[in-house]
Amino acid sequence: MEMASLPVNIKELLDEYNIELDDVRWYLSRQHALRLLEYKDRHTDLCRLICSGRLEADLYRMEERFLAELQEKIDTRQTDESELRKVLAEIDSIKSKR
Repeated sequence: MEMASLPVNIKELLDEYNIELDDVRWYLSRQHALRLLEYKDRHTDLCRLICSGRLEADLYRMEERFLAELQEKIDTRQTDESELRKVLAEIDSIKSKR
C-alpha cells in the first residue's frame, strides 16, 4: 500500500531555507526591476504601465500574494515540491548576493 505524501507547507519550507518575507520581497523586486529595464527604449509603454495602475497593483503586497500563489499551486497539485524548492533556492541565492 502506497502512502500519500503529506502536503507541503510553504511557511515550513521558508523556515527550512531560512528565507524571510524581506528576502522574498527582494527577489520579487529584482524580477520587477529586470522587467522594467526592458522598457528602456519604450518610454511610452512604460508611462502607460505606470499610469494605468498595473505597476502599482503588481507591487501591492507582492510577496504575500506570491507566497499564497505558490501554496495554492502546491495544494492543487499544479506544481510539486521539487519545483517549489527550485524557486526557494533561487530566492536564497539572490538573498546571499544582496
